[in-house]
Amino acid sequence: MPRKPAVLAMQELWRMPGVSLVMRAYGPLAIPIRRGTVDTAAVKRALSALRAGHLLIVFPEGGISRDGSLGPFHPGAALLAARTGAPLVPIAIAGTRDALPLDRVIPRPRRVTVRIGEPIRVASEARADLDRANEEAAAQIRALLAAR
Repeated sequence: MPRKPAVLAMQELWRMPGVSLVMRAYGPLAIPIRRGTVDTAAVKRALSALRAGHLLIVFPEGGISRDGSLGPFHPGAALLAARTGAPLVPIAIAGTRDALPLDRVIPRPRRVTVRIGEPIRVASEARADLDRANEEAAAQIRALLAAR
């Protein structure tokens, strides 16, 4: 990547053996977010990172899928894009379930594929615009995953 991205991720990762070391080592650009609530501190840190010119990695489903299917997106990533003017860039990651199943701490050597979609501009903070951006991002990710 051309610059070190910030990462917005569920706070539970900071308590998982192995993963917590990575998150802590990543430093201030690793932003824990409390799921199931509006975590204003995390949102402020994410907005600050974007406004400072950092890339921001967000997992819009808000969690890990048990069966590998794409779940519904929360509006947070689209909202951050709308507030900062940053594009929403869909990224599909395939192979992580084989490399690091939920019941393992140490990853297994497996191929992980990352495919990058087309940037999406989010017109406004209106719910319809956030929903449209999420639907477009999900459709792109499904297509990228199907292109295996």
